[in-house]
Amino acid sequence: MKSEQHPITAIPTYHWRGARPFILNLTPDDTGVVTILLLNRQGELCLLPISWEQNLPLSLTSRPTFFHADAIDKESFHLTLSEFQQDGWQTQGLLNVTFTGRETTDAFWQIIHHQLWQHPGVEYGA
Repeated sequence: MKSEQHPITAIPTYHWRGARPFILNLTPDDTGVVTILLLNRQGELCLLPISWEQNLPLSLTSRPTFFHADAIDKESFHLTLSEFQQDGWQTQGLLNVTFTGRETTDAFWQIIHHQLWQHPGVEYGA
């Protein structure tokens, strides 16, 4: 008896329920960028947004220039970071997250396909 084979893929996904942080609350008509401090404590992760901007031109989302009205102030940042450190959190790194709404560019799906892994020797779009 021959058994059927079914290809499967395990891709990690993240589901969010409830109040959404800035970058997850944008619409398909928006663009945005957020810089997040990543903190770690015994296997736990904490994301601390430090600056953000909405509806930047697509050309600026890869190198955002923040106007500092959309960022936490230095005193609040240092007080918050100090509290986290007192609770055992350690700074692990910095994330720069960009958001490109589906309706902001005609090349939306091309951008996604360009990011996917390609088999060696196979031309993009072939």
